[in-house]
Amino acid sequence: MIYNLPSVSLDARWTPLHGGSINEVYRVVEPDGASMVVKVNQSNRYPGMFAAESAGLQMLRSYVNVPQVLGLHHHNGHDFLVLEDLGDGSSAHIKADFFTSLGEQLAQMHEIPQTAFGLHHDNYIGSLPQSNTAHNEWSLFFQHERLTPLVKKAFDAGLLTKAHLRQFECLYSMLPTLFPKEPPALLHGDLWSGNVHCSQAGNAFFIDPAVYIGHREMDLAMTRLFGGFSDSFYDAYQTIYPLEKGWENRIALCNIYPNLVHLVLFGKGYLSGVERGLSVCH
Repeated sequence: MIYNLPSVSLDARWTPLHGGSINEVYRVVEPDGASMVVKVNQSNRYPGMFAAESAGLQMLRSYVNVPQVLGLHHHNGHDFLVLEDLGDGSSAHIKADFFTSLGEQLAQMHEIPQTAFGLHHDNYIGSLPQSNTAHNEWSLFFQHERLTPLVKKAFDAGLLTKAHLRQFECLYSMLPTLFPKEPPALLHGDLWSGNVHCSQAGNAFFIDPAVYIGHREMDLAMTRLFGGFSDSFYDAYQTIYPLEKGWENRIALCNIYPNLVHLVLFGKGYLSGVERGLSVCH
């Protein structure tokens, strides 16, 4: 579909890009060769999604490589997020330090101390609303803003049992002792491999964030959800901002949240990941 977007000429060429399971995504090329990436959704379907994503990208931009936000538009019942076109890199384009650069960028961002767990606005994780009400303790934020809302959704949908609810109550009582005490950190929030982009020039960029201020192990754990990154990513991160001992033993615990997201959105194929995270209560 070609949209009549005020900031784009009528002669521009719209080419669909793959990977847009929530929004339509296009590369738009003007007659003079200038290009941009445009994300589109219906305004009443995901209210405020692009405004929140834009705000998150602007926050990350101070510390890591992200596409520049070129504009936000509303037109004829649709919302548009216009982004810098990074181009499509391939394995032939990737620079030798691609994953090292990713690890260094993330560690340097996480090192900047923040004041509280949460954010000044709510946003989305995938197509689900994500509450970012602030808390001074990570365990309280993780319980009330991350786990509890999705546990209710999953239970109401018949995806969790009463036995699972009892395990979650057990987990909530243990949370203050399960995570190392660390200052809040600015997180990408949805850091799986699909949200890392190789630009045409071969450089590493973070895309499609679900930004919030949280415990930094959440970002690291998320990288392992669907296979993990290169060892050079983790080595570079550890060199700059070493993780507390035993962080790998907490991956399943951290990933209860994204597994709950996937459980609610896609069904029981993700239940085993939730149950692995609950294993501390067996």
